[in-house]
Amino acid sequence: MAVYMKGVNVFKKRDGAPDFVMCKLSINPEMIFDNIHEVEQYRNGKGWINLDILVGDDGSPYAKVNTYGQNNKQFNNNKRFDNSSKSNIVDNYEVSDEDVPF
Repeated sequence: MAVYMKGVNVFKKRDGAPDFVMCKLSINPEMIFDNIHEVEQYRNGKGWINLDILVGDDGSPYAKVNTYGQNNKQFNNNKRFDNSSKSNIVDNYEVSDEDVPF
Protein backbone atom coordinates (compact mmCIF):
# COMPACT_ATOMS: atom_id res chain seq x y z
CA MET A 1 0.00 0.00 0.00
CA ALA A 2 1.38 3.41 -0.96
CA VAL A 3 1.69 5.98 1.83
CA TYR A 4 1.94 9.66 0.96
CA MET A 5 3.13 12.60 3.04
CA LYS A 6 0.46 15.31 3.08
CA GLY A 7 2.01 18.73 2.61
CA VAL A 8 4.79 17.63 0.24
CA ASN A 9 4.37 18.33 -3.47
CA VAL A 10 6.85 17.48 -6.21
CA PHE A 11 6.93 19.19 -9.61
CA LYS A 12 8.96 18.68 -12.78
CA LYS A 13 11.87 21.05 -13.14
CA ARG A 14 11.10 24.14 -15.18
CA ASP A 15 12.14 24.39 -18.81
CA GLY A 16 15.63 25.81 -19.06
CA ALA A 17 16.63 24.75 -15.54
CA PRO A 18 20.26 23.64 -15.17
CA ASP A 19 21.07 19.94 -15.52
CA PHE A 20 21.80 19.61 -11.79
CA VAL A 21 18.18 20.54 -10.92
CA MET A 22 16.14 17.35 -10.61
CA CYS A 23 12.72 18.68 -9.59
CA LYS A 24 10.93 21.29 -7.51
CA LEU A 25 9.80 20.34 -4.01
CA SER A 26 7.16 22.40 -2.19
CA ILE A 27 6.50 21.87 1.50
CA ASN A 28 3.54 23.12 3.51
CA PRO A 29 4.71 22.99 7.17
CA GLU A 30 1.23 23.28 8.64
CA MET A 31 -0.05 20.32 6.61
CA ILE A 32 2.98 18.23 7.55
CA PHE A 33 2.69 19.02 11.25
CA ASP A 34 -1.08 18.43 11.26
CA ASN A 35 -0.74 15.04 9.54
CA ILE A 36 2.61 13.70 10.81
CA HIS A 37 0.81 11.16 13.03
CA GLU A 38 -0.26 9.31 9.85
CA VAL A 39 3.34 8.51 8.87
CA GLU A 40 5.35 8.57 12.13
CA GLN A 41 5.17 4.77 12.31
CA TYR A 42 7.50 4.67 9.30
CA ARG A 43 10.49 6.28 11.05
CA ASN A 44 13.75 4.48 10.48
CA GLY A 45 16.19 3.45 13.23
CA LYS A 46 17.49 7.01 13.49
CA GLY A 47 14.06 8.63 13.68
CA TRP A 48 13.83 9.83 10.05
CA ILE A 49 10.86 9.43 7.75
CA ASN A 50 12.28 8.83 4.28
CA LEU A 51 10.48 9.89 1.10
CA ASP A 52 11.12 8.45 -2.35
CA ILE A 53 10.67 10.77 -5.33
CA LEU A 54 9.10 8.66 -8.08
CA VAL A 55 7.72 9.24 -11.57
CA GLY A 56 4.07 8.43 -12.27
CA ASP A 57 2.66 6.82 -15.40
CA ASP A 58 1.94 10.30 -16.79
CA GLY A 59 5.56 11.37 -16.26
CA SER A 60 4.83 13.60 -13.26
CA PRO A 61 7.05 13.24 -10.19
CA TYR A 62 5.56 12.54 -6.78
CA ALA A 63 6.76 11.76 -3.25
CA LYS A 64 5.92 8.53 -1.44
CA VAL A 65 6.87 7.51 2.11
CA ASN A 66 9.45 4.72 2.05
CA THR A 67 7.81 2.03 4.18
CA TYR A 68 10.29 -0.78 3.50
CA GLY A 69 11.26 -2.51 6.77
CA GLN A 70 10.03 0.30 9.01
CA ASN A 71 9.06 -1.50 12.20
CA ASN A 72 11.24 0.31 14.74
CA LYS A 73 9.46 0.09 18.10
CA GLN A 74 11.86 2.59 19.71
CA PHE A 75 10.44 5.43 17.65
CA ASN A 76 6.96 4.07 17.01
CA ASN A 77 5.98 3.82 20.68
CA ASN A 78 8.20 6.19 22.64
CA LYS A 79 8.59 9.34 20.56
CA ARG A 80 5.28 10.82 19.56
CA PHE A 81 5.10 14.07 17.62
CA ASP A 82 3.76 16.89 19.76
CA ASN A 83 1.59 19.02 17.48
CA SER A 84 1.17 21.72 20.15
CA SER A 85 4.73 22.96 19.63
CA LYS A 86 4.55 23.38 15.86
CA SER A 87 4.51 27.18 15.99
CA ASN A 88 7.74 27.18 17.99
CA ILE A 89 9.47 25.00 15.44
CA VAL A 90 8.43 27.15 12.48
CA ASP A 91 8.61 30.60 14.12
CA ASN A 92 11.97 30.18 15.85
CA TYR A 93 13.91 28.94 12.85
CA GLU A 94 16.28 31.53 11.43
CA VAL A 95 18.25 31.31 8.22
CA SER A 96 21.40 33.29 7.69
CA ASP A 97 23.14 34.00 4.37
CA GLU A 98 25.77 31.43 5.35
CA ASP A 99 23.11 28.69 5.50
CA VAL A 100 22.09 29.17 1.87
CA PRO A 101 24.30 27.19 -0.57
CA PHE A 102 24.00 29.68 -3.45
